[in-house]
Amino acid sequence: MTTARIAISTDVGEYISSRRSAQLLRRRVLDLVDRGEVDVVELDFDGVKSISRSFSDGLLAVIVAERGIDWFKRHVAVRNVTDPDRALILDVIATRLARQAPITAEPLAGAVVGGLAFKLLAGGGIHRFATSSGRPTTAKRTRASAAQRHR
Repeated sequence: MTTARIAISTDVGEYISSRRSAQLLRRRVLDLVDRGEVDVVELDFDGVKSISRSFSDGLLAVIVAERGIDWFKRHVAVRNVTDPDRALILDVIATRLARQAPITAEPLAGAVVGGLAFKLLAGGGIHRFATSSGRPTTAKRTRASAAQRHR
């Protein structure tokens, strides 16, 4: 299995907020895998101080939405994400998936973003699990509550 490592702090910066940067990086990730150059692209967030919702959405959530969680789990590894940014990334992915209609019970169990696993439950609820303990770290969120927050 071949892996390409992308150092986000070097390629984008310590404070990342640009949707355009996310789009360019997303294309790079997809091209590396689609051309068969690598099996896995490791996105290393070491040194990144802050990640915006728009960057997280433009890079990670769009990949999950377009390619599916199984593809994401096979081809993308997210490393060295701070706890607050990890929570933000998971929320952004959950929000994008909740906007897709219809929501299916596609299994997200086992998808890991910076040490947390998450899954989409039937009916659109989201649970996040600490991978070491398996205990939920956040409450169930329904599709309605996620949509209501973004009005």
